[in-house]
Amino acid sequence: MGKIAIVTDSNSGITQKEGKELGISVIPMPFYINEELYFEDITLTQDEFYQKLNEDEDIKTSQPAPGDVLDLWEKLLEDHDEIVHIAMSSGLSSSCATAAMLADDYDGKVQVVDNQRISVTQRQSVLDAAKLAEEGKSAKEIKDISGFTHGVGWCAPQQGACKLTLNVKDGIIQEALVETLGCSGMTHSAAMASEILPGKTILEALNTDLVCDAINTAMRELFLQIVYGRTQSAFSENGLAVGAGLEDLGKGLRSQVGTMYGTLAKGPRYLEMAEGYVTGIALDDHDEIIGYQFVNLGKFTDFIKAGDTPNDAWEKAKGQYGRVDDAAKIIDPRKE
Repeated sequence: MGKIAIVTDSNSGITQKEGKELGISVIPMPFYINEELYFEDITLTQDEFYQKLNEDEDIKTSQPAPGDVLDLWEKLLEDHDEIVHIAMSSGLSSSCATAAMLADDYDGKVQVVDNQRISVTQRQSVLDAAKLAEEGKSAKEIKDISGFTHGVGWCAPQQGACKLTLNVKDGIIQEALVETLGCSGMTHSAAMASEILPGKTILEALNTDLVCDAINTAMRELFLQIVYGRTQSAFSENGLAVGAGLEDLGKGLRSQVGTMYGTLAKGPRYLEMAEGYVTGIALDDHDEIIGYQFVNLGKFTDFIKAGDTPNDAWEKAKGQYGRVDDAAKIIDPRKE
């Protein structure tokens, strides 16, 4: 396996000194302060930057000059076979997109990674990449990242909510799980979202109207999770398999939904638990709940599809939880 060079920018928080110690090339991010050009950690220290910020100086950010990026790559390729370039999140700067465009002329020798990170999480990605390079991974293998994460959103009147799960590989959404709660109209929007999202980049998805406020809000929250590195996986060989989102649903492939209702007059009533549709609540002599009976609707449907009669399927899909056998009485939570 060839020798791999790791490149990042100073937004990772890796200083020039630390980069030399780690064998990582750090491109300084440029700033214009009162129209004068500075380079982070080269002609401007962090302390000086914060001092000018406190003095309310006119500060503008910029991206590295393409020529500077190309010069660094050319120098590195003199004694390296490939380069992994990890820029700051494309959602916050065009420097990543510029680097990706420049890399098109290098026949795969330069792999530009956009894992939607910045600061400490970008730093961790760089360190992970360096470790993978030491383990003999190619630049393309290092680039193949997976981000698997969730976002929860709600509509403006807070009438309904959405849990959105995305499996992102190499910057492209491969899998979308959309779960909705509380509003019947949301299910139609969720159906459209499950068709729209796969194949888009995170930024494309963020800028796509997914019809329902709750789904759009969930997309925003999920985007923030990815930007700040709170995914269930970062660099991992081949990423998570498509289908990982269904693990949250369990064997019956039904959303984990709980529905409880309580009144001062009659106390709590369990209507739907993770195990299934609650058919009976077990009460003791003091009318306190000690268990419940349920029917797993997923299993019930599967039994019917397999040829069982509805009555037989119902009996086979029944279950109970807690001290049901010790109950003084069992009540129907929907009638009593």
